[in-house]
Amino acid sequence: MISCFTNICLLLLNFQFTILLFNSFSFNGKLNEKDLLISQDSLILGENFENDISWEKKSNAYPQFAEEHAFEVVDFPVFSGNKSGKFELRYGDKMATKNGGPRAEVLFPKQSHFERWYSFAVFFPSLEWGKDQDDELISQWHSGKGTPTLALRVISGNLKLRIGYDSQIPSSKWNYYDFGSLPKDRWDEFVFHVIHSIGKDGLVEVWRNGEKLVTHNGPNMYREGNLPRWKIGIYKSSWSKRKTDVDLRVVYFDNIKLADENADLNFMMSNEIQ
Repeated sequence: MISCFTNICLLLLNFQFTILLFNSFSFNGKLNEKDLLISQDSLILGENFENDISWEKKSNAYPQFAEEHAFEVVDFPVFSGNKSGKFELRYGDKMATKNGGPRAEVLFPKQSHFERWYSFAVFFPSLEWGKDQDDELISQWHSGKGTPTLALRVISGNLKLRIGYDSQIPSSKWNYYDFGSLPKDRWDEFVFHVIHSIGKDGLVEVWRNGEKLVTHNGPNMYREGNLPRWKIGIYKSSWSKRKTDVDLRVVYFDNIKLADENADLNFMMSNEIQ
């Protein structure tokens, strides 16, 4: 009889502890039902440079570096952990590809689905990124046909997102979203949610440090061609034709992620905004 009573008490105590534990998770907000459904399986690829291995030894990216200074893993500045990736482009650098202009970029694999999530942290050093009259790209989605229909660009000292879909329409008439003056000497984390499409179901959403900047509905890729491939780094087409106001570009990236359609904003962000 005593043994039975003891077992019942222990069962009730264990049940109460379980309820308290569950409530503690619910209260602090660290876990929720959706978070549990989004596992690391959503991550297609990620790079935080902590292994100190360059892109050349990676199978998940294709480097487009023409010079030794084009890329290196460094320990300052860093967004999180101990390492970041430094991209550098100088006026006069050799061409890394047969087409286009000078670049120090990484090309990611072909897409297998129209919906994807992308994110990265980026740092522009003021001493090595002066204002220029000509623009450059730091992230682009390229289908292999002409100028990219979706790209994050620096234009006359401002950070802008450009979206288009028809090569017959002058790019000056495409949609531009101005994010203001280029932030320098600090880390900013960007998250992109894109439904790549030639139709009305297309979608581009952009967040910076958790704040939503863009919701763009409609076509965002060329009618001809494959799903766009993602690239990050530095691309400056004007340097193939002439010198501009500057002769050096340096930018740092960290916490690069590419995830499938099951990801969400919380999954893509590092929660280490500085």
